[in-house]
Order: sequence, then structure tokens, then C-alpha cells
Amino acid sequence: MKTLLKTIFVLVLFSVFMTPIFSSASSLWQTTTSNADKNMVLESLQKGDIVTAEKLTKRMLANHPLDVFANYHMAVLHFYNGRDQLRDNSIQKAVDASTDGTIESNYVTFVQAVWNNNLAVQQKLYIELKNQLPDDNERILVNALNKYAKHQYAQTIDLLLPCADQESNFELKYWLVSSYYSKGDFKHVIDYAQKFLNESSDNVALEHMLGQAYLNTGQYAQSVAIYEKLLKEQPDNLNFHCCYGKNHLFNDQPEKAIDHFKFIMKSLDKETLGWKCYWNIATCYTLMGDKENTSLVLSAFLDKCKLRDNQVMTATVYNKIADFYFLHQDYEKAAQGYNDWMEFINNSDLNQQFKTRQYANYYCNLIQIAVLQDDGLKVESLLKDYNELQTSNSNLFSACELLRGMLAFHNHEYSKALELFEQAEQSCEIVMWKARVVEKMNNFTHAQKCYQQILDQKSSNFYSVLYKKAAKTQLTALATL
Repeated sequence: MKTLLKTIFVLVLFSVFMTPIFSSASSLWQTTTSNADKNMVLESLQKGDIVTAEKLTKRMLANHPLDVFANYHMAVLHFYNGRDQLRDNSIQKAVDASTDGTIESNYVTFVQAVWNNNLAVQQKLYIELKNQLPDDNERILVNALNKYAKHQYAQTIDLLLPCADQESNFELKYWLVSSYYSKGDFKHVIDYAQKFLNESSDNVALEHMLGQAYLNTGQYAQSVAIYEKLLKEQPDNLNFHCCYGKNHLFNDQPEKAIDHFKFIMKSLDKETLGWKCYWNIATCYTLMGDKENTSLVLSAFLDKCKLRDNQVMTATVYNKIADFYFLHQDYEKAAQGYNDWMEFINNSDLNQQFKTRQYANYYCNLIQIAVLQDDGLKVESLLKDYNELQTSNSNLFSACELLRGMLAFHNHEYSKALELFEQAEQSCEIVMWKARVVEKMNNFTHAQKCYQQILDQKSSNFYSVLYKKAAKTQLTALATL
């Protein structure tokens, strides 16, 4: 069982990480026919008045459907309202309508390259734009976006922080908050988003980011309040449904969460957001104790992965499904899941280095099950295979504190096991093992503290949800002793 990653972005993994920008002055758009509406759109966006900007842009598109400015800014507004697919459609229209080599064309194509993670095109256009952009703020923004797309968030913040207090410059403020978000600095996200919302109270983009920051820090009531407001304004917004559902899921309220994930799947079953909801729905059913529906959803989840013809992704989902059963303490299905995972790995075209790392994880997972089932012969057999693999591939992996601690636990060396687990990063997985150790040592007070530590962790991912469920069960059992 792999020690869990800290990152939640993953959680939450979201369009906020690749956001568009729009021009800070009309100079960028002088190559198109100028009119009062364009200036009004820019002024509205600078103030963060997204509602007015969208009304004006729609009016422009009704009269000029091929206008680069209107299509580009429609893409921006779709993003701010969480409409990712519409955003991509609009930016493509802007690219198609622009004239190659012009500043407009370079600008909108640069942004599209950022969205598509096309670093070669992005870097080429960035070099050209540095010399083309006439306004200092425009150059700052393009420079910031170039660094942001390379995940250089600290440098992006350094560029934007001096500009954050400028009046009527919402885009700089938005990018500052977005950079803190991508860096995982949710405290600054909350502080700055609240500050800027006080200046422009009705701003969907900042409210959405603030809601995600609250979600990722376990402040569910505050996050729920934001998404209840946003869903009243945009009842069909799939990103808002996803965040609202996750709030209830992570707060152990699966009955309130599941309908929001089902809504997403019905609306966007073939897209990434809908595809990921299989995992969310399976988690809800597990927390609700519905094993039959859990199994059905997981099978459908795996079928979707196979259809995508992505072997790395499919291998990952095989592993996740087995982990899912393990955390549900259904060790028979978990072992079968790990064996299915390894059969897929063996029959795949994945490179040998990737396969070897998966073999190592496979043996660690099965050893963990054998230890928990107190199957000494199985532990010895698996450990022999693991050591042979490690000997021939010592440069790829080594025994971790988790494995050494499990083996000490298996050998009844509880003090040694506890010491090893204390040295490891205190993930839910490690803390759960600490609790098992101290229970064996009859230190039930310490065990209760470990289970409570799991419940108190703010991490918002699906593994932690299931670990918390197991911790609650164990706390209830200890209370009867």
C-alpha cells in the first residue's frame, strides 16, 4: 500500500491550474475594429464585473460572430464561470479568426498553448510577445503566465504581488490568488480572495477559488455556503456541483454528495470530470455501506479506463480499485484486485522500469494483507520474492519505513515497529499502523489518540475519507472495552 501523496490538486485537479488571461488595456486589440463595447468589456473585466462583461460580449458576438476580441473574451468569461468545454470552443474560434503573425493571433494562440500544455508553442510565442506588447502590465501578465505554466509559482507571485493593490486591475489580483492556489498556499488564497471580494463582491471566479481553498483546508461549512450561492446562480455548472459534492463527501455526508456526482456523469459522461466521478460515487456507496453498488460502479469505472486506451491510466485504476477494497477491509477482493493489476501490467506494453516499480508496490501490498491476516507462510514467501526483485533492481526502490514497520509488527517487535512508524511521514496509513501497534501493546489510550489524529487530519482525498471511516469504527470498538 503506497503512502499517500500530500497533493490534493489534485483534488481537487481543476481548471484553475491553467487559467486564461485577458488584456489589461485596449492597445492589444487595436488590430480589430474599435468600438465602445470593447472598451466597456475591458473596463468591466478590470473591475471584476463578470456579469456585465458577459452581457456586453454576448451582444458583440451576436453582431460580429467572428470577432477575435469577442470570442477570446468569451473564452475568458466561460473560464471564470467554470464552463471549461465552452471556453475551449471559444478560444479555438478566436484562434481561427485571427490573422497569423499579428499581435492578436500570437496572444490568443499563446493562451491556447498554455491551456493545452504545449510548451514549445508557448515559449516561441512568449519570445515574440515580449517584443510586441506595448503596455507594461501586458508584458508583466504574459511573463507571469509563462512562469505559471512552468509551475514556477513563487516567481509568478513575486511578479504580481507589487501590482496587487493597483486600482481597477482585477486580472493581476486574480492571477495572484491563482498562483497562491497552485502553490498550495491556501491561507494566502483565503486572505487575498476575501480582500478582493470586498472590493468586487459578486465575482464568480474568486468565489470559486475561495470555495476550493476552504474545501482543501477542511472548512466545509464556509465552502458549502459559497457553492450553494453559486449553484443558485448557475444550477447546471458541473464544476460547482463537483465541489459541492466533495464538500459533503469529505465531511462524511455521502447521501448529500452522491446526487451531485450523478448529475455530472449524466451531463458529461465522456469527459474527464464525469469520468472521475465514478471514483467519487464509489466512495459514496462505500461510506453508505452499499457493497453491491460499489462493485458495479468500480467495474464501470475500469471499463471506461480501458476504452480510453491509456495503459498507464488503466494500470493506475486497477491499483486504485484494489486499494479501495483494502481500505474497506475486504482483503480477499483486495488481493484479487492486486493480482488483476499485476496481470494487466505483465501483458501491457509499458516500459520495464515502470513495470518494476509496480512489481515492488504489488509485493508490498500483498505483504501488508498477509501481515494483517497473520499468515506467516505467505509473508515469508512474498518477502522472498520482494527481496529478489530488490536485489536485481536496487537503484529503483528500497524498503520503506512502512514495510519495515509491518515486518516488525508481524514479528511481534512492537517497540521497534512503533519507532519505525514514528520516523515516517504521518499519513493516515502510517497513523493507522501506529494504532494497530499500540493496541497490541495494550495501550488503548494511545490507540484512541491515533484514531482521533486520523479524524482530525484536514486532507481532502478519497483515501483519507475511508481511513476516517475505519478510524471511527475502531474508536467505537475501543469505547466498549
